[in-house]
Order: sequence, then structure tokens, then C-alpha cells
Amino acid sequence: MIQIGKVVGDGRADLTIRKPFQQLKNLLVTRTNKTYSESLDNFMIVFCLAGEAKDFKFEGFDRLRINRKKKEIWIDYGVKKGFFQDKNETYIKDYLINVVHQALEFFFQRLEKEKIDFNRDDLLNDFQTVSELFLNESG
Repeated sequence: MIQIGKVVGDGRADLTIRKPFQQLKNLLVTRTNKTYSESLDNFMIVFCLAGEAKDFKFEGFDRLRINRKKKEIWIDYGVKKGFFQDKNETYIKDYLINVVHQALEFFFQRLEKEKIDFNRDDLLNDFQTVSELFLNESG
């Protein structure tokens, strides 16, 4: 399953993306709820949204990790304070989809390097379906 999560530096950091983020999260849960690898159950992207209370000290992708015991691979994605302020929903949706797609590509590279079997084609096909539904879904 592809999952997204978020850690927010304050409520304002979350406010702008809350609705599209939840829409994408729901689609991923319903459309990718299957096994793409015998070794991994979850492909997780964690968005770290900087704010007044917490600054994550990084932007973009950071810390790709595999936990074989928990059967998951995940990566953090840092977003600077105020980045989504004054951005419209279309921009935010495109941005979220692009980040998830890039994260999947990083996952694929790492899994190939570690020689962990996974079904790239099924995962990408399901993600493509999610992308189309998400980008065409109105508020």
C-alpha cells in the first residue's frame, strides 16, 4: 500500500493543504490497498511541513529508510514554512502528486539496489489511477 502522512510545524502550516492532502490519502488507501512486494507492506511518504513551532531543517527528500522487520519503506519530504500559502488547490494537487511520484522512483532505485522484489508495473498502474482520479476530483 502507498501511504502518505504529515508532521506539521503548526496549525497554519497544515491549513492550506489539509483538504487535498486528505483526498489523496483516502484515494491511496482505497486504490493501493494490496501487496506489491512480499518483503514490504507499506510504501510511506511523510510530509514535514515547517511552521512557527517546528522547523524541520531540510527541504525536499531526506532519510530514505527500509525497516524489514515492520515491512515498510519510507522517506521524509520537507516543505519550508509558508510554501503553500497563497497557492491554489490545482497547484497543491499537482505538487502532492509529483512528490509522491518522485518518492516512488526513489523507492524503486533503493529496492533494486537492495535486491528486494516488488511489482513496479502494478504499483505504477495503481498510482496512475489515483493520480487521474485525484487531479480530476473537485473540492
